[in-house]
Amino acid sequence: MHRPPSLATLALCIAALLVLVSCTGEEARPEGTARLFLRAIAAADAEEVYRLVAPASRQRLEALARLATDQTGGRKKIKPQDLLIAGMNQLPSAKPLVVEQQPKIMGDSAAVRLLDQKGKVRFVFEMVRAERRWRVLLPPKLLRTPEAVDPPTSQPASRPAP
Repeated sequence: MHRPPSLATLALCIAALLVLVSCTGEEARPEGTARLFLRAIAAADAEEVYRLVAPASRQRLEALARLATDQTGGRKKIKPQDLLIAGMNQLPSAKPLVVEQQPKIMGDSAAVRLLDQKGKVRFVFEMVRAERRWRVLLPPKLLRTPEAVDPPTSQPASRPAP
C-alpha cells in the first residue's frame, strides 16, 4: 500500500520549487537586473535601487550613511537610501538607453552594456551574482567619502564605454 508523503517531504518539495521559481525572474539574468535597476532609477525608487545593489556596494553605502549621521552630531539619522537619492542624478537614466541582450558573463561577474538608439555603448554596469540573483556594483566614484569627492561634472558616474 502506498503511503502519502510526509509533511517534511512536502515542505522540502515546496522549498525547492520556490527556489526554482525565484531564480526564473528578471534577476536571474544580469540584463534583467539591469532593466529593473534602470526602471527604479527612472521612478526615483531609492528602496528598489538599494535592493538591486551588490552587497559590497550596500556595505559601503551603509558606512557612508554612518559617517554622514556622525557629521550631523547624530541629530539626523542618514540612511543608505538617502545617499542613493542624492546620487541618482549621477546614474544613467532609463531613456533612451537599451540593455544589451547578450551580456559578458564571467562566472559570478558580468558586464552589461547600455546602448543608445544607434547601438553605441553609453554605459557599462558591472554586476555580481549574490543571493542567487544578479546585483549592480555601484561605480566607485559614487562611494567615496565627501572629502574625496571631485567637483560635480556633467559626466555620468557609471563606467564609460571602452
